[in-house]
Amino acid sequence: MKFTLLIKRIFKSIALLPSVIALIFLILGIGINLIEYDYSQIEFLKALLIEDREKIQHILAYVIGGIFTLTIFSFTMVMNVINSNINLFSPRLVPLLLSEQHHKIVLGFTTGTIVYAMVLSIRASGYEEGYFSGIATALAVCFAITCVFLYIYFLHHISISIHINFILHKSFSRTQKNIEKYKALTSDFGLKRDMIECRYEILSGHCGYIQMHKVEECLELIEKLDTNVVFVKYPGEFVLENDVILKSSKELSADNIKELIKHIPIDKDVPMNVVETGFKHLVEVAVKASSPAINDPGTALSAIHYLTQLFIKRHFVSQEGVFSANEKHLLGSSILSNKMLFKICYQEMINYMTNDPVLVRALKHSSDKINHHTTTGDYIVPS
Repeated sequence: MKFTLLIKRIFKSIALLPSVIALIFLILGIGINLIEYDYSQIEFLKALLIEDREKIQHILAYVIGGIFTLTIFSFTMVMNVINSNINLFSPRLVPLLLSEQHHKIVLGFTTGTIVYAMVLSIRASGYEEGYFSGIATALAVCFAITCVFLYIYFLHHISISIHINFILHKSFSRTQKNIEKYKALTSDFGLKRDMIECRYEILSGHCGYIQMHKVEECLELIEKLDTNVVFVKYPGEFVLENDVILKSSKELSADNIKELIKHIPIDKDVPMNVVETGFKHLVEVAVKASSPAINDPGTALSAIHYLTQLFIKRHFVSQEGVFSANEKHLLGSSILSNKMLFKICYQEMINYMTNDPVLVRALKHSSDKINHHTTTGDYIVPS
């Protein structure tokens, strides 16, 4: 179980993609001098061949020093953006910013160029004793030029990502996609979770946040185990050690329980692919923006608008469903009810926005909009 969690953390780490790209550059740097080839036979490459040892060493030294400086600047800027978002908005938004793939690609390419140039510089020091690729140094220069352009792109994107409107829309888009994914997963056989008879309790091994259920893998396993299973806790909910997280229709062996719990991972990190996480992020931004320290009602207003749209979309997702691969072995699941989630979110916001008549009016207008689009009267702002 611990090994599985370790593997998942490695795959979710910000360092994975840059490390893989840097490793590719390392292999390229070693391979280009292992495979001997006369590049002078190719006409358009003749002008790029550099064979003088001193020139090679000077060029590689400039490439390493220059790109190393760019990498430091890039890292510093990322840290400044993260620090700014923690201070002004919410520390919960940091995983959202770290998930940007192009930031990882830029970091990987720049570090990879440094690694490539270092490998060549080692080989160039013993150039007289063996073969040194004439095109290798020219490639290092090409990589360095590419790094400069990537750095310009990086500056552009960092300057955009620091704006709260960009962050709010990114959080909204991610939450909207999570709603659509869960909606596609849900199935209903006219049953409710409570109708599935399950009396054998399965306890959590440790405390943490329940990650999103792996429905397909769970269905395959319960079919193999010939049992029905019900999720007792919601995805994203924090569970304590030895809390009941599952119930089974038949008693399972210790090995079967371990195998089943693998598909309901419990981790220290709040799951970003759970719908409710996005709602919490927007509420936290709205609350912090409305505080006297920040005093940014415009940002709070934007967060309320996005929340309004998300509640309308979430209303049409089944809150309690039953999954089955063969309509015989059942998997019961549920999410936090819309009414309860609305109460939690708007109760927290109204507590901090009571003294701002514009934001109070916005909250009431938001609930009216949700009730209008969902044709219900369930969404009432707590007084």
